[in-house]
Amino acid sequence: MEKVYIGKIVNTHGIKGELRILSDFEFKDKAFKVNTEIYIDNEKHIIKSYRRHKNYDMITIDNYNNINDVLYLLKKKVYKKKNELDLSDEEILDSDLLTYKVIDKNKNCGIIKEIFLASPTNKIIRVLFDKEVLIPINSPMIKKIDKKLKIVEVELIDGMIYMKIDILSLFPDMFNGVFTESIIKRAIKDKKVNIEIHNFRDYTTDPHNKVDDTPYGGGCGMVLMAQPIFDCVESLKKEESKVILLTPSGIPYKQKIAYDLSKEKHLIIICGHYEGFDERIRTLADLEISIGDYVLTGGEIPAMVLVDSITRLLPGVIKERSHLEDSFNDNYLLDYPTYTKPRIYKGMEVPEVLLSGDHKKIDEYRKQESIRKTKELRPDLLKK
Repeated sequence: MEKVYIGKIVNTHGIKGELRILSDFEFKDKAFKVNTEIYIDNEKHIIKSYRRHKNYDMITIDNYNNINDVLYLLKKKVYKKKNELDLSDEEILDSDLLTYKVIDKNKNCGIIKEIFLASPTNKIIRVLFDKEVLIPINSPMIKKIDKKLKIVEVELIDGMIYMKIDILSLFPDMFNGVFTESIIKRAIKDKKVNIEIHNFRDYTTDPHNKVDDTPYGGGCGMVLMAQPIFDCVESLKKEESKVILLTPSGIPYKQKIAYDLSKEKHLIIICGHYEGFDERIRTLADLEISIGDYVLTGGEIPAMVLVDSITRLLPGVIKERSHLEDSFNDNYLLDYPTYTKPRIYKGMEVPEVLLSGDHKKIDEYRKQESIRKTKELRPDLLKK
């Protein structure tokens, strides 16, 4: 008989053997019904009492009335027979919902990757369309759940199918100003991109909260340890993720790379710091990137560069024509000179051709000026 997971025993409570269960199971009244069976790992028990206490489910079980008798049950998982839950036609288990397809109003088909609690009262469905979408389970965006066809019909808010960017940094506050202004701020507000900063110090297992240590073989400076970064990346990584390591030894960052990365669904960006990082961290990376041949204190500023250059390329963030007029275009030419009012300033005049109204001549002028400017300022680009 099929059993479903309903929670985990995390502690005891009091001296009479009450068990504290951490559970996000959706039908608690049926799962923890008094005088019904549960399974703790493979052991069958009868629930003798049940109550809620501070977001935990508290139960006592048959023949156990002393704390010492139940200590061996700590950290064990709790299950229920599926057929004993007595679900109505409208009630669906999360484990069943994970097998459903998701269809939006434009007939895009997505799959449910995860169902999780964002808070004790807010359950979220993580859906993968072309990009990842988070939908609250009680949201009006969910229009219909068809148990027979195993389909969830949704009506997403415009712009919800966004890119997800996770950044690993020891200094998350450095990103506040950059990501709360201008184009990136608007892209986040319009749900074109979702950016989260993760302090990987939160993942260290060191009792003193250390994330770095001295290098083997000697040398100056401190080296970032592998464990916190591995654990942080592994907690975030999904099938569609691309992990980027920012390092001086990476490939030079170019506009072509920004275009390619803007088509990804999920980016994880690792910011180094201090003297460097444990070489084994490189095994996590799908791509290593350098933004230039100079020394910076850490990877935070390069991460900002990547996020800015990628975000502006996402559909709907800026006007499409602006991509064609970028300072670095696909021909590796610098942008042509531009002018605005007044026509004459301190003796310097706007070129006459720009005032002519002849768009053919203006386009030719701009093309030639773009070539001239590149030859003069960045001749290395013409060799590409």
